[in-house]
Amino acid sequence: MLLSISSSRGKRYWLLAAVSMLGTIVLILALAEWYWARQGYLADVVDSRQLWALQRDKAHGDDVVAFLGASRTQYGVDLAAAKTELPGWRMAMLAINGHYPLATLRDLAEDTAFKGRVVVDVDARGLAIASRWDQQPWVDYYHAQWTPAWALHRRLLSLWQEMMAIGSPELGALPWLRRTLDAAPAPWKSHADMRSDRTGALDFTQVDQTQAAAAFAAGMREGLRLFPPPPAEQWLADLAEVAEWIRAIEQRGGRVVLYEPPVSGQQKELADAAFPRSEYWDQITPRYGIETLTFRDVETLQAIDLPDESHVAGADRAGYTKALIEVLRTQGFFAED
Repeated sequence: MLLSISSSRGKRYWLLAAVSMLGTIVLILALAEWYWARQGYLADVVDSRQLWALQRDKAHGDDVVAFLGASRTQYGVDLAAAKTELPGWRMAMLAINGHYPLATLRDLAEDTAFKGRVVVDVDARGLAIASRWDQQPWVDYYHAQWTPAWALHRRLLSLWQEMMAIGSPELGALPWLRRTLDAAPAPWKSHADMRSDRTGALDFTQVDQTQAAAAFAAGMREGLRLFPPPPAEQWLADLAEVAEWIRAIEQRGGRVVLYEPPVSGQQKELADAAFPRSEYWDQITPRYGIETLTFRDVETLQAIDLPDESHVAGADRAGYTKALIEVLRTQGFFAED
């Protein structure tokens, strides 16, 4: 009898201890979330190679539209709006901020399971061979390290980050302690809001738009200094392998368009001077028969407001996406053979 009573009390003790510990953890997390919210930090999904791999998993079959590119697509295309415009099609966001997309295009070309549509956001500079393998580390990660276990981990992490600001690694306990000991400032507050589908929205009310435009222009000037434009004929000859990748997708029933997205101001002036359209972009289709589209030929795309001369504001993403899809639809890009 005494043993039974002792055992019962022991169970209650451990149960109370577990509940108390859980309550303490919840309280600490709630206080941390409240603290960072007071500082202006909001829940935000952190992009990663794992998150890209989740989207890459979707790129199979003949009913998928894969959006390739860099920041102008990742922060410009609204996948929800795209799904509304294209019922029956699935979407995969494979654009990577700051990296040109041709390595991913080759990966899709080599994947015989992919037979869908590819919208490749790229300009003449991005088609140069110097930028060809920018996204290869993401492709390598997908084929060498991606597993179902990592997929589950990343899905759960995305749910956590969508709900809690403290889901960001920068707002964790150890980074906070290091900054406190080093008297370092709080993490930079991004004006980008990333979602679990890897699309982001830019809030330009939080930045100086003139300074942002100047920074992008300075970055482009530096890029052109480090990697000067190749002669037009060499640039065109280097596209031969890209044409082969596109043909591989088309031979399986897919379709690819090289799409130059809107830019304005200094961005457009620098691009026009470095890669004159008549010598570069306009020579792609005559030489290789590749389908191309440039904003320069479409009034609705030219009319898109670009606060930093390079990117669409978050509030304009749906309108921009609808305008782009309407142009592609008019060209028969989504027509099924």
